Amino acid sequence: MEEFYNSFGSGGGYFSTCKVILSGNSGFCIRIKASQSNFAKKALSNPLSDFITEWCASEEERSTCKRNKVDSESCNVRVTKIMLRNGETEILVSTLFDTALINEKAIQELYHLRWGVEEGFKKLKPKMKLEQFGCRRYEGIYQEFYSHIFMMNLVELVARDAGEEITKKTKERKLKYKYNWQNAFRYLRNKFIDIFHLGEFISSLEY
Repeated sequence: MEEFYNSFGSGGGYFSTCKVILSGNSGFCIRIKASQSNFAKKALSNPLSDFITEWCASEEERSTCKRNKVDSESCNVRVTKIMLRNGETEILVSTLFDTALINEKAIQELYHLRWGVEEGFKKLKPKMKLEQFGCRRYEGIYQEFYSHIFMMNLVELVARDAGEEITKKTKERKLKYKYNWQNAFRYLRNKFIDIFHLGEFISSLEY
């Protein structure tokens, strides 16, 4: 696809959010709750499982658009309803209008691709405290940001091996075990310098 598609959970499924995305010439695939708005209730009551309709802003949504400096004109969207295993209906709203090219299953798969990204932000913000910058200069903020990204990737790499080891050691147990990401991050943060010195030591042995 030539367009860049944003995928959000129900927290991003608001008219004003979609208008902001559209103003940047991007598309979206979002989930909205049935109780979130009159538009969501109307979409749920429609007997069709996949259809294109007009999304009109409510009075409150028009005010939000005004605050975000985007227009509040109605827009066409595609509504795709997915039946989940627990019996609930997931309402996905997107700008993927080519129903011949992109079917309902493809939209469902596209939406669920957001999960890894969402989990990544969850680790960066509440767990790693990304927004609590210790520097006010933008160079320092950039440095802290990329340091967090580096540490997050380092934890993922180490935890991948740890996960395999945990699986081997606990395969006979009734319950399934997995590593604690928060504890893994704290441990590696404290051992960060030692890890790099270990790398230098190993390199010296090789040469």
